[in-house]
Amino acid sequence: MPIWIAIVATIVIIAVLVFVVVWGVLKARRAAAKIEQALAKQGAAQAAGARPDLQADINAMSSEFNKAVGALKGSKLGKEALFALPWYVIIGPPGVGKSTALRNSGLQFPYLSERGGGAVKGIGGTRNCDWWMTNQAVIVDTAGRYTTEDTDRDEWLAFLDLLKDTRPKRPINGILLAVAVSDLALANAEEINMMSTKIRARIDEVTKHLEMSVPVYVLFTKCDLLPGFVEMYSEMGKNERKDIWGFTLPVTGAHVGIDPMGTFCDQ
Repeated sequence: MPIWIAIVATIVIIAVLVFVVVWGVLKARRAAAKIEQALAKQGAAQAAGARPDLQADINAMSSEFNKAVGALKGSKLGKEALFALPWYVIIGPPGVGKSTALRNSGLQFPYLSERGGGAVKGIGGTRNCDWWMTNQAVIVDTAGRYTTEDTDRDEWLAFLDLLKDTRPKRPINGILLAVAVSDLALANAEEINMMSTKIRARIDEVTKHLEMSVPVYVLFTKCDLLPGFVEMYSEMGKNERKDIWGFTLPVTGAHVGIDPMGTFCDQ
């Protein structure tokens, strides 16, 4: 084979690889920009429709939200960060310790909000949510919708539609379900049933609208309030404390004959 044919073939292969990489980066940047622009549009509509005495606060929240997005775009992933990072929705009633868990999770926050933490208030369809934009993932805390889900339902569903449109393969990567151990210990059967019904409704709202099965990770918070918990962990080394304390169940349809609660107790 003439050497020029091998050279041309090599050049063509390299050109194709470069094209694929560049195309992927441009596609990710377009999707990320679309998410950012759509959220800004929702935020502007929210400010325009608000009472005059609330517009200044809404504009301030939008400004801080944009600063957080800008800081995320300045991270290692660059302008495609909003598309490239995994997205998680965290569900659970207010006051269960989600913020404390996230702040101590080891996640890196490129922007620290004016409230002194990593979370920023959402805008538009996520105005009742807190956003945690980290270098490892984007986490949307829906605590504000736990009791006010009907007031912003249409805008929230429009936000989910936006994720379906811009992240068609995986709009969200999972749902984090936060439950305080202290709440479970003090609640009676009726209260636990009411809590689980409301949480189930919030999960169904997301999964049914996205038309996809989503992994749900149950996070038990405030375990340090359990008698003996602090003492047990204080005797562990740094590497032992980093070990995952939990387990996973098979996906839906693959756990025939498995008792989730029995597995939980065994673990």
